[in-house]
Amino acid sequence: MTWEARYREAMGQLCLPEDRRAAISAIPRREAAGRRGGRSRLRLAAVVLAAVLLLSIGGVALAGQPGIQAWFTRSWESISGAPMEGEQSQLLQALTQPIGVSDTVDGVAVTADSAVVGDDSFWLLLTVSGLELSPRYGYTFGSDSLTVTPDPHETGGGIFGWGLESHGVNADGEAELLLQYSYQQETGPNTPWTEDLTVTLRLRDLIRGRSTGADGTVAEGEWVLTFPLKTREIETITIPDVWVEVKDRNDGSELRVLLREITLTATGIRFSSRGGEFHGAMEPTLLLADGTEVGYGDGSGTPREDGLGMYHSFHWRVPVALDQVSAVRFGDTVAAVPGQDGGGAE
Repeated sequence: MTWEARYREAMGQLCLPEDRRAAISAIPRREAAGRRGGRSRLRLAAVVLAAVLLLSIGGVALAGQPGIQAWFTRSWESISGAPMEGEQSQLLQALTQPIGVSDTVDGVAVTADSAVVGDDSFWLLLTVSGLELSPRYGYTFGSDSLTVTPDPHETGGGIFGWGLESHGVNADGEAELLLQYSYQQETGPNTPWTEDLTVTLRLRDLIRGRSTGADGTVAEGEWVLTFPLKTREIETITIPDVWVEVKDRNDGSELRVLLREITLTATGIRFSSRGGEFHGAMEPTLLLADGTEVGYGDGSGTPREDGLGMYHSFHWRVPVALDQVSAVRFGDTVAAVPGQDGGGAE
């Protein structure tokens, strides 16, 4: 069986919302699997699970409001039905870093505008200017590669992934794209970043929509952006172990799975599971005190060393202030967040 066929077979284990799974199920990503070192030692199923954590950002296209804070503000309003205010707005401001690094090729400028940085992931807003673009289309690049230094896989092994999603044309006539990067260690839950990062992003050939031929190319060339990102310690909450009932993805049988080492942050959640190699219906959802539910945007997993479960990492669709969170739902099981009135595990 070819690796492409094995890739598609393993897509059945993919931890992505259903409305985004199809968009990447036919795309064996080139960078995320086995570049060097520990990355190549993972079993295929783990490689696929973690590699395809790349894109699932989903959300609202911007209409005239520049900056990554504006994008997340719109996304928050779409999810919650209310304006972003108070502690939620303060959190987003604290996590946002302006960048403003550009590269220009034949008059077309690609700019790393700003980023929102978590403790094991980041979102990056890119803009493209210098040519006439139609708001009727989305724009992306024919190929891309990304390097993060220090590389978390040099010491922890595992897999990284990223995705680049078009968000249309803003009021200034610039194309906007959102990139999300995250990783999953080979063994154990993810270790948060402790050093500042240097990111190098290479983008080739701007294309319109999903076109792949020469007729879809808007601007040819290679744009290279190198910029620093500052990392910072962010608040974490440890949630007690919880048992969940799930259906096995392979045969649909009922499984009782123990989730342990549950660490909740403003940008995601990490935990380990015991009770089967692959399982579905336990993807996490944040339950806020005002009734808002925030789902995950991407998820990845690698097998435990004993082969009896997985290490998991998920990231929320938008960063969320933890004091607004009352509980986390795993499938149909609700686990209260300590110190919050979220009711017990159900």
